[in-house]
Amino acid sequence: MNDLIEKAIADFILAARRAYDARIQTGNGGNLSVRIGNTGMMVVKASGVSFVDSAPDTVVVTDLEGRVIEGDRSPTRELLLHSVLYREFSHFDAIVHTHSPYAIAWSLSGKDIPPITKQSLLKLPGPIPVVPVDTPEVTTADIPKICALLKENPKRLAFVLQGHGIVALGRSAAEAEHLAEFVEETAQVAWLAAIGRNAGLIA
Repeated sequence: MNDLIEKAIADFILAARRAYDARIQTGNGGNLSVRIGNTGMMVVKASGVSFVDSAPDTVVVTDLEGRVIEGDRSPTRELLLHSVLYREFSHFDAIVHTHSPYAIAWSLSGKDIPPITKQSLLKLPGPIPVVPVDTPEVTTADIPKICALLKENPKRLAFVLQGHGIVALGRSAAEAEHLAEFVEETAQVAWLAAIGRNAGLIA
């Protein structure tokens, strides 16, 4: 059991620090979690801790209902999102949520992010969906539409909460973080292309 927890924490820390270095999540916002094998537990970011400060003593172990098992800090305020997704789905074991500026800015249009680059056309199953939300945290009212989105296409492993940020899923935290970076890059290119069209530089 300890080996599984240590492995999950190591994966968590690697992804968290990469996300901070890539500037897709600054300050102490965003959240991240890793499912701990088949134990029915997960490692989650503590509330108020920056990704760059992630360490074994700044994470919390909870069960998949969100009850704290290990750690003396409060878990992320997005605990509901993480716990429900793990209970409902088995094809990913990590969730990375970042407040990435280009993706958030694009989401305010209410339009899905288009797979505008050749790489995104190759790697993504289609446009990156934007999910309308009305509150700073995902609520029980938001969960059905998020789950429906993922059940509709199991290859869809990323979406953007409108005005809030990217949610990326993966078999590992490192894989989910790479996808979050890719979503932000795709949103940035989409913005630049839209600006270019408005300026008459792109047909």
